[in-house]
Amino acid sequence: MSNVQICITTRKKPLTAAERRAAARAQALLDCQRGRHSATPTFRAGETVCLVCGLVVYCPVCLDENHLVYPSAHAHQLTCSTHRHVENTDTMRSSTGT
Repeated sequence: MSNVQICITTRKKPLTAAERRAAARAQALLDCQRGRHSATPTFRAGETVCLVCGLVVYCPVCLDENHLVYPSAHAHQLTCSTHRHVENTDTMRSSTGT
């Protein structure tokens, strides 16, 4: 008789569509907890909203320039890249004395 090893592999059953959606949602919520939100712009200037957790991120300078009301709940203030660049330029000018 020959020494033949039989290797039996078990396959995992494929995930159902509902299980895949649940796993994707859990991963998206984990991303939000780590600060990596799936943000999309709103119709208000300087404001974005996370499609997963609903966090509103707004630029106070944009809202002030457009005379818009600040969001009240579940919001985070973050200066947009345009105004961050302006603030950095202003600070550089004041530090160099020009």
